[in-house]
Amino acid sequence: SAAGRGGLTAGVFNDLATEREVQQLTVRCPRTGCGAAMELGGLRSHLATACQFVEELCPEQCQSRIRRCDLAAHRAACRERQVACVFCSASVPYRQLNFHYLFGCSNFPMPCPHRCGRVLAGHQRLHEHVDRACPLTLVLCPFASFGCPAANRHRRDLGRHVAEAHSYHLQLLWQQQQHPHQQHQQ
Repeated sequence: SAAGRGGLTAGVFNDLATEREVQQLTVRCPRTGCGAAMELGGLRSHLATACQFVEELCPEQCQSRIRRCDLAAHRAACRERQVACVFCSASVPYRQLNFHYLFGCSNFPMPCPHRCGRVLAGHQRLHEHVDRACPLTLVLCPFASFGCPAANRHRRDLGRHVAEAHSYHLQLLWQQQQHPHQQHQQ
């Protein structure tokens, strides 16, 4: 029988006193860099919780295997770590922060594309500024549909154009009334 050949049954001591003696033998942690000395019976627990040289998966979902002693430094630099956007407080992975700023953040400061000097928080405010207020946006003369050739003016110049061309605009309106079916080129 297996018990008759050296006292082992399926790899387990059947002599509790001998097993206790073996479990109390002093061993060193097998992880490179650790070298901690302990009883053999405590090795499993040491490797499971205490050994700083055991590799674990990064808790930030980057799939890297990191030694416990290096985990804090890795987490501080991990591209998958969650960071709060300084403009809207949304939590985003660090690697997506620039994308968030440009396409997802409702408060990211953006300069006017017409270079009027305004910086606005978020895409919506920027579009509203360009569409309704930017003095450098090109706009149509309100009389363009009646034939005014001054089609593309900066918004800041439109008031002056309308004031200076008021006689011409009245003439265009008069012509439109006289010939209502005549098409004007824009």
